[in-house]
Amino acid sequence: MEIYKWIIKLKGVDVILAKPFLFLLELVRIVIFLAIGFGVLGWVEQLIYAPIKIQIEDYFSVYLIGNLLILFVFYRNVFQFGGWFKSTQNKKLPRTLTALLSLLAVLLIASPFIA
Repeated sequence: MEIYKWIIKLKGVDVILAKPFLFLLELVRIVIFLAIGFGVLGWVEQLIYAPIKIQIEDYFSVYLIGNLLILFVFYRNVFQFGGWFKSTQNKKLPRTLTALLSLLAVLLIASPFIA
C-alpha cells in the first residue's frame, strides 16, 4: 500500500507530509473556522437583539441551526478551496441550493420577529 505524500516548502526546505496528516490539519482548520464563525455570528446577533429586549437563550437551537447553515454555505463556497487538503471532489454548492440554505438560515435567525 502506497502512502500518498505531498512535498511542501517551509522556509526553503522540502517537507514531506502524508495525506492523512494534511486531512487532520484540515479538520483542525474547520474546528477553528466554526469556533470563530459561531463567535462572530453570536456577537452580531447579540448586538441586534439586545436593544429590542429579545433573549437569544430562548431561541438558542433555532439560532444554532441558522448559524450552522450560514457557516456551511460559506465553507463550501469559499473556504474549502484554500486549505491544506486538496481534493478533486471540492465543488461549490449549486446556486439554487446556496440560495435556499441562505434563505432558510435568515428565516431561522429572524424567527423572533416572525413569531
